[in-house]
Amino acid sequence: MNAVLELLVYMTILTFVAIMLGAFLRNREWTAAGLQAALGNRDQLPEPTALGGRAQRAAANSIEALLLFTPIALVASAAGMTSQVLLGAQVFFWARVAYLPIYLAGITYIRSLVWGVGVFGLAMMVVALLWPPLVNADVSTSELPVLSGTEIHRVDASAVGDSFVVYVRMPQGALADPDRRYPVVYGLDGDHTFPQLTAITTQLGWGGSLPEVITVGIGYGTLDLDKGNHRMRDLSPQGSSDFPESGGGPKFLEFMAEQLFPLIESQYPADPERRYLFGHSLGGLFSLYAYAQAPELFAGIAAGSPYLQGQLDFLFSIDDGDTPRATNLFIATGDRENPDMFIDDLDQLRGQLASDWATTGSTEIVLLPGFDHYTAITPAMSRGLQAIFNGKR
Repeated sequence: MNAVLELLVYMTILTFVAIMLGAFLRNREWTAAGLQAALGNRDQLPEPTALGGRAQRAAANSIEALLLFTPIALVASAAGMTSQVLLGAQVFFWARVAYLPIYLAGITYIRSLVWGVGVFGLAMMVVALLWPPLVNADVSTSELPVLSGTEIHRVDASAVGDSFVVYVRMPQGALADPDRRYPVVYGLDGDHTFPQLTAITTQLGWGGSLPEVITVGIGYGTLDLDKGNHRMRDLSPQGSSDFPESGGGPKFLEFMAEQLFPLIESQYPADPERRYLFGHSLGGLFSLYAYAQAPELFAGIAAGSPYLQGQLDFLFSIDDGDTPRATNLFIATGDRENPDMFIDDLDQLRGQLASDWATTGSTEIVLLPGFDHYTAITPAMSRGLQAIFNGKR
């Protein structure tokens, strides 16, 4: 039952109360004579008191109001326009609630004013039906088609000593083929990248560039860095004196490997051989750290605008010479980004990837013309996913 029909039920109850109260006070049914008159044919009722007369008139007025409200409420419900008329229905109902005791109390002028408010509510409903405004639909954001079926979990990370909000969306066709296993694309900074990630993987799937995938966003449930978003802690692989909580990247990677991946792969039809990772900015740096530290965890990694200043020596030192990097790697940075932070070290990184450090996995570094740090994320995500899935150099 929708909200307008609920108000119709409550209005019916209110009207019934007004009718019963009107009869009770009109006939003075608390007296023996009044009770006898009420139980009889009511052929010779006593003259009503002032209160009884008001109660009788209030009951009649309530019936009239119900007769006006009912068809409007039913039409709105049948037309699927309850959200458009709801405010008017609420104004009307609460005016009627206030009207009854004010009428019984004999408060003039205010009674008429409240009656007028109720009529105004009915007028709002009629106007909304005939000239519907643009209003919010009765649909939650989780029912937006590209996000439909998204499940949101809070996962305690023992390695980090904190919890994360994990967004998971299954392919739409998964229920039709329960035995099929799907690749999983993990997105860092999931609180804001997850909607974009699901949209782009859907678009690329339509075009045949990507298979159907499970998308997973890892976030905090907030974008506020002062109130629970700890990306500076979790996405930085080494500590910095400028950011006291930085350096938690190894623990975050441990959480992903030992808790998150087993959870996703036990609860969803995820293929453990086809995990993919996307991160941007500090998330891009973490993605490179994952490539250096544990390439066996991922089939492909895309790093958008990775923060590189002062990071390469640390990343290169991780290599022990024994870990083959068969992981496909794609890096994209905008040519309008801060050179010191994002561009100047790309050549050194390109040279390292051309050595035995990268081994058999495909690698590609792209400088995106005309893009800055904030606009590069979309082409980095789109081109990166295609590259790491298809192994293009």
